[in-house]
Amino acid sequence: MQVHFLGSYQTPKVDCAASECEDRYAICGAGSTFAISDGASNSIFAGEWAQSLVDQFIASPTTSINASWLRPATAALYSHVDFESLPWHGVAKFTRGVFATLSGLFFDCQSQRFSTVSIGDSVIVWRHLQSGRAGMLPSMRSQDFERFPHLICHLPERNIGLFRRVRRRKSIKLPSGDTSFYLMTDALCHWYVSECERGREPWQALCEITSQDDFVDFIVHLRRENILKNDDTTLISLRVSVEKET
Repeated sequence: MQVHFLGSYQTPKVDCAASECEDRYAICGAGSTFAISDGASNSIFAGEWAQSLVDQFIASPTTSINASWLRPATAALYSHVDFESLPWHGVAKFTRGVFATLSGLFFDCQSQRFSTVSIGDSVIVWRHLQSGRAGMLPSMRSQDFERFPHLICHLPERNIGLFRRVRRRKSIKLPSGDTSFYLMTDALCHWYVSECERGREPWQALCEITSQDDFVDFIVHLRRENILKNDDTTLISLRVSVEKET
């Protein structure tokens, strides 16, 4: 089994600088663990919280997100906040909570299996190239993206009941052949799901993206056609190859 990392791409909202993008992603050096997060733009330090979550997933991949698993991410967030220079209204906003989604994917190359976990509307989709069999976590319909997603907060008391909302798929056996995986934040996945519902094949467009320029051109085109909302947008693309057993 081989995991082929094909690329990670990101672009901010229209008229925003790259530094203002509040999506975050992380990839482990061995190329077996991937995570993506969308910081809620209505909360302060949303990007920093999203980064803390994906870093924690790379450090400790799991399908059991809970309060104890989140503690190192929360500690990392606090280490980034300079409370002495933060204005009072910033402190007030921080104490109301910082929020983000999280989706993570990890592979066990020895057993040729993968596991996924998700909270919110950042999504992982996969498709076996030879058979066309596909999966998605969390399972989404286009209308689901009109609802406010479940979000992870840095304040433990704001996560009461949240962990029942965790979606997971554990130890899925990979078939022989090639399987494509895409990790996407909500704007791109909304487009992807909508295209599938119309009987189209959006994975064909994603597999043609091989550079940051390709990605930006693709996102700009979708935005101009008013079929992709103006939001920070992130994509991680990979392909996993499994030899046929003899």
